[in-house]
Amino acid sequence: MKDEYLLGAFTSWEELSSTPDGLLAYRTRLKQVMDEEEIWGTRF
Repeated sequence: MKDEYLLGAFTSWEELSSTPDGLLAYRTRLKQVMDEEEIWGTRF
């Protein structure tokens, strides 16, 4: 992969998702971000 930022993101995701606790933490954070985006998206 040429884009170092994306490569780092995929590597981090791979490390987080390798354990049940890591996957839960990732999904929890993703939900937080998506909820915040939805809130901001409806206000403007």
